[in-house]
Amino acid sequence: MTDLNLLPEELLKKKSNPMKRKSILILLFLLVGMSALYIGIYFMDYTITNKVSKIEEQIQEMEEIQGLNQEINKKRDYIITMDKVIYEMSKSHVNYYDLLERMKELLPKGITFTSLSAEEGTMNIKGLATAQEEVAELAANLYQLEEVHDVWIHSADYRDQIQFELSFLYATNEGEQNELK
Repeated sequence: MTDLNLLPEELLKKKSNPMKRKSILILLFLLVGMSALYIGIYFMDYTITNKVSKIEEQIQEMEEIQGLNQEINKKRDYIITMDKVIYEMSKSHVNYYDLLERMKELLPKGITFTSLSAEEGTMNIKGLATAQEEVAELAANLYQLEEVHDVWIHSADYRDQIQFELSFLYATNEGEQNELK
């Protein structure tokens, strides 16, 4: 039996060329492979870009948090400084009302204060007395107060009444003596 081929000879040559077929198939696979590779690279770039933008947002949030932490530390340092100042102020604070009330109990009869002033741990008293013994008794009585030290009688002027001026050092609530500057 013989085969009959009804196709023209040119078509048969084109059809029977296996090299062309292989090259077309290779090109087709290459095109599909490159398309798949492009799509893969595109999605990889897309995910990397999204991750980078999220990381940049996190970095920006961290910088804001660091800025807030620095502000908090500054305010904490300020509070610590103010606490120290308040402590020092309260440590050196003298309750003048209490001191004067106790002085009043020790005041001899015939003594009148005309002025009182206190500065840097020293209290200055000016007053009138009917006798010089009363001024000496006042100075001695002031030593009975435990926060009083170094009582000085600066002057005593004898006129109708004795005008005197005395001063003393007093200690703070902590028992430390304020020093003159």
